[in-house]
Amino acid sequence: MKLSVSYGQLFALLGSLLFVSQASAKCSTSTFKHPGLLHTTEDFNRITGFLDANKEPWTTGLDKLAARANSRY
Repeated sequence: MKLSVSYGQLFALLGSLLFVSQASAKCSTSTFKHPGLLHTTEDFNRITGFLDANKEPWTTGLDKLAARANSRY
């Protein structure tokens, strides 16, 4: 079986490979930021401060969350 590939197809394949390699190099250098997480580190620090000070409704909310059977808190 003889494989016949035109110069145009070969050029398109090489161009595609070059594009993909450049795109993957750019992706690997950036840090991943999850699109579904709406809270920032400052938000978590603020909530931790409320919990440490036993402020409501944060303390009761955490207690209810921890009491659930499928919770890991």
